[in-house]
Amino acid sequence: MNWQYINKSIVEVLGWCFFINAAMFLPQMYALFHTKNSESISLLMWIFFVLVNGIMSLHCTIEKKYKMAIGALFSAIFSLIICGMILAYR
Repeated sequence: MNWQYINKSIVEVLGWCFFINAAMFLPQMYALFHTKNSESISLLMWIFFVLVNGIMSLHCTIEKKYKMAIGALFSAIFSLIICGMILAYR
């Protein structure tokens, strides 16, 4: 079994998963902007997303898995924007 090929394939899939994860935050951003109401959204959860995705981006950068790092960075940035929107619309 070619473990190097399997590892490269997993990294490729995870890289795309991070970008999909970041894209899934866009509907929340749109809903917040459209309704200007954040009462039912947990700020703590979004802060956790910022921390986890930021740490993951740093880890992937250190491991030279740049596609994963950029995807996680986008997720962290979008989560941070949502945190700001939650605070602004409370």
